[in-house]
Amino acid sequence: MEANDEHLITSWREALTHDLSLICRVSDDERSAGFISFCEGLTRVAPAVHVTRKTLDDEAGLPGIEVSEHLVYHAVPQGPELPPFLDLLSLLDSGKPRLSEEIMPGLDQLKTPCMLKLFITPQCPFCPKSVKDFTPLPLVNPWVHLKVIDGTLFPEMAAALSIQSAPTLVYDDRMRWTGYVRPQEVLAVTLNQDPSLMSAATMEGILAEGKAGFLAEMMIAEGNLFPALFDLLTHDKWPVRLGAMVVVEEICETDPDLASRCVEPLWQRFPDLDEAVQGDVVYILGQAGDQNTLPRLERILSGPYGDEIREAAREAVDAIKERKMG
Repeated sequence: MEANDEHLITSWREALTHDLSLICRVSDDERSAGFISFCEGLTRVAPAVHVTRKTLDDEAGLPGIEVSEHLVYHAVPQGPELPPFLDLLSLLDSGKPRLSEEIMPGLDQLKTPCMLKLFITPQCPFCPKSVKDFTPLPLVNPWVHLKVIDGTLFPEMAAALSIQSAPTLVYDDRMRWTGYVRPQEVLAVTLNQDPSLMSAATMEGILAEGKAGFLAEMMIAEGNLFPALFDLLTHDKWPVRLGAMVVVEEICETDPDLASRCVEPLWQRFPDLDEAVQGDVVYILGQAGDQNTLPRLERILSGPYGDEIREAAREAVDAIKERKMG
């Protein structure tokens, strides 16, 4: 830790009134070392800050600092980025912050997920202002999820979204603002978004929090199956598919007609799926389908499929027939 950063932390710690807890996410990624070093220096200079180290199991997990459940730094807050980070910790120390009257109305109205990624670079003179303005939002409204990402430290994350300058704020992996943007402008956009346009990444994040029921309720209220649902139902990772399957199951219980709309899109994808995914799709066809789905399942029974797929198809046929008889 640089002497200037250490001096700043020394001055800042004097105003703390409570102990603070952070999580340092680490993995086999060599970039974990920078986060470990920063967190060790922070706790050494400010003993009231306690950092728990969390080893990531997911191969795709990236190191970072978890400030709260919905706020993660994939950036080492040093140099110009240290002051806004310490300001954020001060807000944690003081309890739930109340922001300006320009921001709070929109933030209070937000009742659906708002997934944000703020890309910064250490050399950017405008990035600290963006960080300072956006990082408090998840502390006030848990529907806001924010990742602060150093695009030079994690160039693969920047490249995946074609980020070429900083600061750049990305909403739901679909919309972006390059340069400084006011939080109230972003909130105004998110409040007017069509929920059905929710990205697969956002839906996956909701499922990871165990909120399949919330997604099901949203789709029932809209009378529409969000297109990204089919990406998750055919995802190559089993936990993601499982979460999406729970969504469909809950819709089946409340609105079977709506659930049945998943049959055609899934059937169109079926031939190109891996066998494991095909088995799960067949299960969903049995849960959401009706007698019109039976000829398709019978085609699987007589087709060039493995025993497990055919067994899944038999169970799906039985499930549909049982509902029909009921």
